[in-house]
Amino acid sequence: MHGRRCDPWAKTLILLLVGGCSARTVPLATESGATAGSTGSGSAGSVSSGENTSTTADGFGQLTTACGESQGGGDGPTAWRPTEGCPAAWPYSKIRGPSPDGAEDFDFAMFGYTTYFPGEGESYSGPQLRFFKDGVDYSMPHLNVWELAFAEPKAWLGEYMTKVHRDPGDAPGSTESYDAIVEICSFAGNWQAYDPSDPPRLLGQIRAQGSGYQGTFDAVFCDGLYYESWPD
Repeated sequence: MHGRRCDPWAKTLILLLVGGCSARTVPLATESGATAGSTGSGSAGSVSSGENTSTTADGFGQLTTACGESQGGGDGPTAWRPTEGCPAAWPYSKIRGPSPDGAEDFDFAMFGYTTYFPGEGESYSGPQLRFFKDGVDYSMPHLNVWELAFAEPKAWLGEYMTKVHRDPGDAPGSTESYDAIVEICSFAGNWQAYDPSDPPRLLGQIRAQGSGYQGTFDAVFCDGLYYESWPD
């Protein structure tokens, strides 16, 4: 099994320092002014997404087919979980937001998660998302969304009030954080067994809260973002 050992206390400290998100559903304003329902649980659940009114002329910010008025399911995970594989390129996302030089676009999206082994059984945190401009290159500006749902993969669908962090890579500047609502709408790809020709994917959208990043994503699993953690 692919993965890296990670001290859970260190990981918790990292999440606190970078402003990890709240893994919960949030009520969202619909076009009529009502709010969408929340499951009321600690992890995300299916909610009505209403209409996104922050669209732009070229389509950024529009709902994905998977997001619609209610969430899809896709052929989601069962007993098997993805732990290996990482496509060299998956340029099927459309995320746009601010930068020191004006608006910038991100077309490549990946996701990963962490499996914890606290003794008997397993627990999970994730997914975390990464967005890149021109291929996977951490030396270039890229976006990070830290762990969303502290739940097993099949419970990841839902909406999360969180932050999108812009990392400048090797370019001048510091990390900037922007408020956002990230919605994971559907599973896609093969979540039943390892299939490099049809890797596990998450379909969703980002809605900016104020000035920030928005758009749609088709994020593919990458084992470079998969971790395993055992208590010392």
